[in-house]
Amino acid sequence: MNYKPFLLFAIFFSAENLFFWIAKKYQIIDIPNQRSSHDKITIRGGGIIVWIACLIYMLTNKLNYPYFITATSLLAIISFWDDIRNISKRLRFATHFICLCILLFETHQFNNPLIYPFFIIIGLGILNGFNFMDGINGITVAYSLVSMASFLYIEKELFHFVDPELLISVFISLLVFGFYNFRSKARTFAGDVGSICIAFVFIFFQLLIFQQTQSALFLFFFVVYGVDVIYTILLRLFIGENIFQAHRLHLFQLLKNELQINALLVSAFFSIIQLIINILIILLWEEPINTQILGLILIFVCLVIFYHMIRVKIKKLITE
Repeated sequence: MNYKPFLLFAIFFSAENLFFWIAKKYQIIDIPNQRSSHDKITIRGGGIIVWIACLIYMLTNKLNYPYFITATSLLAIISFWDDIRNISKRLRFATHFICLCILLFETHQFNNPLIYPFFIIIGLGILNGFNFMDGINGITVAYSLVSMASFLYIEKELFHFVDPELLISVFISLLVFGFYNFRSKARTFAGDVGSICIAFVFIFFQLLIFQQTQSALFLFFFVVYGVDVIYTILLRLFIGENIFQAHRLHLFQLLKNELQINALLVSAFFSIIQLIINILIILLWEEPINTQILGLILIFVCLVIFYHMIRVKIKKLITE
């Protein structure tokens, strides 16, 4: 019997509770304000457990993926600093850019310069998208567990792209974080350190998949977040709002704050929709490229229409 997963559970639970003690002592907390979707002071940064999982993996696996772990650590430091005190947007952007470039080096993608601008744009979008969407209890961890389950299936059933032990380590860390976050009264939030590190790990997995397959098909694993983020940005530009200021216009915020739907139900809704799409993406993998492209277009169009219809319905309910 393999006892390593149980040992990881024990280590991650201990590490998370040690972080809670530190956070309480040094007041690393999230205080509700008028734009918050919660009403209780909560520990911020519990998602740091994902970085700890990556670090423990490297230390126990002959220093595998050293550049990836280095970049993740740099992101964790800057993001945790941002959780404690706000840092400049330029420093955050520069750190994200540098760490994405390190990923290109780790996966030997510097031999393909045509991928640089595409990867940097997509990478920055995923990093900031996960950060934007981390606004209610359970949404980040539920959505991330769907992604991790999908990556685990690919590794086990479709093709090898990464050391399975890294997948398992991250998956277990998310389960531990979810135990404290997927609650009506969350004990901790992911914080920037959590949402950014989770997104960065997923970007790494996506880059490894691209290296193996030369296909961007599996980027649709994040299409639900992508549609919400892009739609909301376009909407705010249309109504003349500053897109760099905090707001409550994401769909999950409207469902939670305006319709008073339980946050965990909203989180489950987003995650289930993405799970259904992930299953369709996996089914498309064995199909010819033309079928894949048509399938992606249909998925995207149907999702946008569905998303728009929900927002229109919410607007009508609010104004009635």
